[in-house]
Amino acid sequence: MIVCNCQTKKCTQVEVSDAQVISLGIGDTTEPIPEVITSAMSKRSYALSTVDGYSGYGAEQQLRAAIASTYYADLGIEEDDIFVSDGAKSDISRLQVLFGSNVTMAVQDPSYPAYVDSSVILGQTGQFQKEVEKYGNIEYMREQLTKLVQFAKENGSIIVYDSAYAMYVSDDSPRSIFEIPGAKEVALEVSSFSKYAGFTGVRLGWTAIPKELVYSDGFPVAKDFNRIVCTCFNGASNIAQAGGLACFQLKALRP
Repeated sequence: MIVCNCQTKKCTQVEVSDAQVISLGIGDTTEPIPEVITSAMSKRSYALSTVDGYSGYGAEQQLRAAIASTYYADLGIEEDDIFVSDGAKSDISRLQVLFGSNVTMAVQDPSYPAYVDSSVILGQTGQFQKEVEKYGNIEYMREQLTKLVQFAKENGSIIVYDSAYAMYVSDDSPRSIFEIPGAKEVALEVSSFSKYAGFTGVRLGWTAIPKELVYSDGFPVAKDFNRIVCTCFNGASNIAQAGGLACFQLKALRP
C-alpha cells in the first residue's frame, strides 16, 4: 500500500507489495505524446520567428474543420460552431461568465469540482432541486439523455455537456450529446485533447455551440460566447493547435 501526499506528490511505502501502483490523481498523463505530434508542434514554433507567427483570437480554421468532421460527422455540427480553447475547464469558467449569476445551475453529484467552484465564484449558491437531481449520479445512456434533452426543452434550460471522456466509450452509448434528437436546440458541448492525446500539460480543448441554440428571444448563444472569448481570451496557443491538428493523423485518436 502506498500513501501519497497530494500536495507534495511524495509517496510513502506503508506495506511492501508486488502490486504496480499508478496515480489516479488529477492532471496526470498516461503515455508520452507521440512524436508525430511533438514534431508538428516543434515545426510550428519556428513560425513564431516570422511575421506570420500569430494567428489572432480565432482558432486555425483547419483545426476547427478537423474537429467538426472527426467528432461530429453526420451530427450537423460545422467548423464555425467550434470554439478552440486552452481546455475544457477554462471554457466552463467562460460559460459561467456568459450565463451570469442570475441563472440557476444544476450539476450531478458527485461532480467535477470546477463545475461547482466556478459557479460559486460567480456568486451562485447551492440549492437542492428534486426535479433536477433525478438526472444526477447516473450513467447517461441514450434513454436518460433523451429525457434530459426533453427536460431542457420544457424548462427553457441549456445543457452544458462535457465529453472529455468520450473516447473511453466502447459500446453504442452516445459519445456526444448531439447524437440525441433535438439536442442542438438546447445543448452545447465542451471537450479536451487531454484524454484524447495526453495533452494535460499542453492545454487544448474546444466548445461546440450549434447555430440552433438560441435564447428565448431568438439571439444565438454562439454570438455571445464569441464575444466573451474575444474579450477574455487571446486564443489557444498556435503551437498547441499545431499539435492538435497533428492528432488527426493518428488513426487511434479517431472515433
